[in-house]
Amino acid sequence: MGFVLLAAGISIAAGFIFDKSMHRLLVLAAGVAFALGGFQLVGVQLLYNEKGRVSTLVGGLILAVFSYLCLYGAFSQDAHWGGGIPFIPESWNQMLARTMFGLFGVICAGFSLRSFYLLVRPKHKGDHAA
Repeated sequence: MGFVLLAAGISIAAGFIFDKSMHRLLVLAAGVAFALGGFQLVGVQLLYNEKGRVSTLVGGLILAVFSYLCLYGAFSQDAHWGGGIPFIPESWNQMLARTMFGLFGVICAGFSLRSFYLLVRPKHKGDHAA
């Protein structure tokens, strides 16, 4: 599964580089998220320790990209939300979706900052995290 995610991420990032119609930061962020996710799944098994600093760095980067994607969806005027809860106005559906995405983006940003903190803090004897 990790190789599939890694290939999908590389394919999306290559599309960003070579296809002029895909030159948007959102496309690059999606490609990086897939590539980092695949690298994390493959790397834990083959390259590095599950609780090591590299794993913490890659996890923090994945969370940072997800945070960017969610905050883009929450605050961008390009993102239009459809569907939602019936019997309430469309503007309320838009507000609810944007609020949930913004909240999730802030939560991902917080976890990303925590991962980066675990990355740089000194390792104590007997400490198993990062």
